[in-house]
Amino acid sequence: MSRARPWRGARKGTATCAGDQTRISGSQMKYMLVNIIYAVSDGVEISEERFIKLLEACIFIATVTEVEEIFDFCMENYYEIELEMLSMVQRDLLFSSDDREYSRMRGQINRKIMNFLSSAKSYLDQAPLRMVDIFGKTSKEFKSFKIETNRSYDQKIGYRVLEALRNHSQHYGYPVGAINFEAVWQTDREQPRHVFTVDPIISIENLKKNKRFKKSVLDELVSLKSPVYFKSLLREYIDGLGEIHETFREQICEKLSSSIAKIETAIQMYVDRPGNKQRSGNEPIVVIKYKSDNEVAVERIINTEFLDFLRYLRFKNRNLTNVSTRFVSSEYS
Repeated sequence: MSRARPWRGARKGTATCAGDQTRISGSQMKYMLVNIIYAVSDGVEISEERFIKLLEACIFIATVTEVEEIFDFCMENYYEIELEMLSMVQRDLLFSSDDREYSRMRGQINRKIMNFLSSAKSYLDQAPLRMVDIFGKTSKEFKSFKIETNRSYDQKIGYRVLEALRNHSQHYGYPVGAINFEAVWQTDREQPRHVFTVDPIISIENLKKNKRFKKSVLDELVSLKSPVYFKSLLREYIDGLGEIHETFREQICEKLSSSIAKIETAIQMYVDRPGNKQRSGNEPIVVIKYKSDNEVAVERIINTEFLDFLRYLRFKNRNLTNVSTRFVSSEYS
């Protein structure tokens, strides 16, 4: 038997996916669940209807996982910005710095911000395309997703500013012009404390030099109290992205549950086959369509591992809609 490729790709054949529909041409076909470690004769034959539903479910799970992964990339890049700011303020507390060190830190934070903005753009471009792939452009699910995206833009200044900064950083200049370090004594307690904070500053003057910077957003920034700090705007943008992603998950929820159930049922069918009791659903099982001459037309790997990875991503990034109301402190009790 031919060697199977990774589970995300069908090997070869005539399987196509448009929305919810997968069509496979041909006649005198044989449909099997086969463990790629063992012989074909060890497999379980399934109906054409079950095969088509399994293939649809696999394609859907792969699509959802891609969206969850790009959202995870985005959130990891955001985490690196926050981590870099914590590192910067800790260094400011411990070490003496000169202009060279401050320039290095400004360059470092700009690099991480630009990485984040690029990944956020990837998510905002790819997620709606995957919604169209799954449900179609005229579906209520896609429309709900677009409504939430527009709502976040309209209601959150941080969302509007970060979207404009992303375009600015790609085509004109750095998103951050300076970094503000503060050290304030807190005397309203029995034991006074010296609190160190950091916040990057958006240079309005630099944005004004970019004649293509969105005027309505620039006017909003000009109207804010100077200097314009970056951190609160960033966290509001994260709130918006989190709410958009929650909408994505809500729209695919029913279809996701159904697809997982189809795959888990098929895996259990193979595991429960007489003589297979010692095996688990973690072993790679291939859904195969054979032509009449036993040539493989379509194959797709399924097992519990790729379902577990999707669950992991959804669990990991499950609470990202109120980031702007929370912050980390190293103060001791």
